[in-house]
Amino acid sequence: MAEVVLSALLQVVFDKLVSLITEEQGMKWGVNKEMERLKSTLSTIQAVLKDAEEQRVEDKALRNWLGKLKDAAYDADDILDEFMTEALQRKIVSRGDHMMNKELPKDMWNMLNLRHLEIFTNEPLIEVPRRFKSFTKMPVHIGKSKCLQTLLIFIVGSSMGCRIRELKDLNLCGELFIKSLENVKDANDSKEANLKNKQNLHTLGLSWNSCDNDPTVRENIEQILEGLEPHPNLKRLLLDNYTGTRFPHWMSELLLPNLNEIALVNCRRCESLPSFGQLPFLKALTICGMDAVRCIDDAFYGNNVKSRFPSPEEFTIEDMPNLEEISVGCEIETFPHLVGLTVVRCPKLKNLHLPSIKRLQLEVNNWALLGLLANFTSLIYLYVGSFAEPEQSL
Repeated sequence: MAEVVLSALLQVVFDKLVSLITEEQGMKWGVNKEMERLKSTLSTIQAVLKDAEEQRVEDKALRNWLGKLKDAAYDADDILDEFMTEALQRKIVSRGDHMMNKELPKDMWNMLNLRHLEIFTNEPLIEVPRRFKSFTKMPVHIGKSKCLQTLLIFIVGSSMGCRIRELKDLNLCGELFIKSLENVKDANDSKEANLKNKQNLHTLGLSWNSCDNDPTVRENIEQILEGLEPHPNLKRLLLDNYTGTRFPHWMSELLLPNLNEIALVNCRRCESLPSFGQLPFLKALTICGMDAVRCIDDAFYGNNVKSRFPSPEEFTIEDMPNLEEISVGCEIETFPHLVGLTVVRCPKLKNLHLPSIKRLQLEVNNWALLGLLANFTSLIYLYVGSFAEPEQSL
């Protein structure tokens, strides 16, 4: 009986070895010859075991030798497991940017010891949705990789093993961008991600594709976003293509006090902005593609009567077709440390008073602001680009 068990174990080891030999990594690493020799040795051992099984060996010394061989087979199995994990990890790294147009390896969930899956880093928040556009699927059951700490992207699917609950038990750190949130159907589902308890995440991106064809998602999207509340330690937040009309309660200075970068992108149905004005560490703020916003007013700045937006150095306003006014006020200090302001495709914006900025970039027909340049008394750098001739009124 022991011989039968050992023979089966060696067959498993043998199968793993064959799989590794056929991998292109074996050729690249120059270990193919060694693998072939090991394969031949294992084949010989299997033949000896088969003969021992047929003869029902009773010799004590031989049976002792078979026991030691069994231990060696278990050791070989463990080593090959580690080797296969390393092979998959090297496969991921070697693909580099070519992975932008491919799916990740389907058998990644077998990599139980995998700790870090990095595709790229140091991207500006606003660029993230574009860089991940070609990613369409995740390997199934990624949640089984309990050691995983770095997972830069998770694409939510609708089938088992691809749903957002795969994130629940992962102790992730660093950056996480969650894509295809239209596959999350309700708030209970979104809470399964357990983002609120992931205290080591410093960057979070939340992105939807079109929800127009799914009335359930459209009706529940505000509650779904409420359920994706992150831990207060979060430092960078991206919200992309959110189609609700209001932002969640957790997107405020009281619940996310450590934010230093925020990007709200293509939240086209929201009519007002969250109150970010009292965030003490906020350095960069981007607002892009918010069609329904007509005025940035006091609700955006918060209730502090001494200072509003005390720390931001960069402020970008882009693709805001109906924005007419950024109300700053003269009594309360606002954006006192702002260095750079970028305004792109905001054709109706005609009221802006931020005299402290040193760098101003105006692009795509912000004609009204050109008449306000005299208000920017501290300017060192001015860029004006992509301006067509203004239409003549009849």
